[in-house]
Amino acid sequence: MRTLVIFTVLVALIPAAVIARVYTIQICEPIPWDPAPPAKPKRAVHVDPVVTEAAPVYPELARPIEPAMARAGEELFRHEWTPHDPLANGDGLGPVYNATSCVACHFQNGIGGSGGLAENVTTFAIQLNEWRSPVTHQGILHTHSILGRPEYLNDISVKLPMIGSQSLNQLGSPAGAAEASRSPIPEDGTISQRNSIALFGAGLIDSIPDAALLAPARRAREEEEYGGGDRLRVLGRVSRVAGSRLGRFGWKAQSGRLADFVRMACASELGLDNPGHRQAVPLFDSQLKPKRNDLTDLQCNQMTMFVASLPRPEERIPADPAAAAEAASGKKLFRAMGCANCHVRRLGDVDGLYSDLRLHGMGEALAGESSYLETSETPKATEWRTPPLWGVADSAPYLHDGRAPTLAAAIKMHGGEGREAKVRFEQASASEQRQLLAFLHTLRAPRSAKPVFSREPGLSDPSVGQTSRGDAATLILLGSGFGLVLSGLAIRSHRR
Repeated sequence: MRTLVIFTVLVALIPAAVIARVYTIQICEPIPWDPAPPAKPKRAVHVDPVVTEAAPVYPELARPIEPAMARAGEELFRHEWTPHDPLANGDGLGPVYNATSCVACHFQNGIGGSGGLAENVTTFAIQLNEWRSPVTHQGILHTHSILGRPEYLNDISVKLPMIGSQSLNQLGSPAGAAEASRSPIPEDGTISQRNSIALFGAGLIDSIPDAALLAPARRAREEEEYGGGDRLRVLGRVSRVAGSRLGRFGWKAQSGRLADFVRMACASELGLDNPGHRQAVPLFDSQLKPKRNDLTDLQCNQMTMFVASLPRPEERIPADPAAAAEAASGKKLFRAMGCANCHVRRLGDVDGLYSDLRLHGMGEALAGESSYLETSETPKATEWRTPPLWGVADSAPYLHDGRAPTLAAAIKMHGGEGREAKVRFEQASASEQRQLLAFLHTLRAPRSAKPVFSREPGLSDPSVGQTSRGDAATLILLGSGFGLVLSGLAIRSHRR
């Protein structure tokens, strides 16, 4: 009988032990995210197949992708945050926010893609005379709040109307670039919108050295000095970020590092307070302050690692010879029309980017103030970072607020430094226009991008939050119960 009891206990513990082993809690130390990219990175990077199916090698990356960190970051990127969320160390989602997850705004053609018009964020810049001196208020109008009401301009000043986050149609016609805002705001104020950008290849952009961003301006001056054409009119300028790095992320190039961009988005769009970026404070309750960070350094680094691991877009040549020839002709026209003056094909060691990542004046019709103040030299309302064109065929709508539904419409809305390229496009024959657009349609999102709703085996990583202990304990108890059932059956069989 004693032997039977021992056998029964062992049978009961085996399933629990197996489950406990599978859900072992990994204690991860925070890993500082500081790419500090060298001019010529020497180490090749292998991306784990669980993160991206193609497992590409990107020698341009300054830091290797750590698969465990990236998997944990993906879990956080997909996570639907709630007030007092168990994965948060503070108050969780909010108090004001625009979405409950990162993937809610970055989903087109796979996790990390761009967003549609419905995911636009409304920004504002209002100048008011306070205590006899002008004060500019800039920020975001959040659409949601755990306090039961959204934000309104009237929360800033009683002189302003009860206007909250609006659709692009309410702000002005998406097709009419010159139409002013329909909202009754002061003449020295603007309301604008931002469309969610695609994050594919963000790790490569993070690895581009500052010297590469300065190179286009240097070449333009040399070409102008020695009679090299009209590049000086599209010189642009780099974004000087507070700190030591040049800006490269965001519509206004307001972030110099991917880590800062990720943390800023968590704080401003999800209300997740984190080291380095305070969560958004309600316009109607400026005294509401967080008691502690929602995200730890480790969690922020995990998300940054995941975003850095996202595959790069690709240039996909049509299989049909005639279509391939048309796209090849369009690629030559892209340069001839002056598009490549700003949309530089290669920047640093990153090929196929089609951006100089610099700020360019795009004309009054495309004006919109900056509401993410991270730069030491605030960009002008008409200045925008040259958006990378890799993956552009799969990232509609276009321009900073998504007002252009097609690539042709986006080109025709170019003003300021982009006006001459627009004019050349409009004066081109229908055949040439078709060729140029055919080339742009070869710039596709990566095939290896993960579907938004996929849940691959092994995706979940316990290191993403402290609740893994509770989940593991529950499963261990279930395993023990299963083991007891097996042992009961064994005893019954033995008695027979």
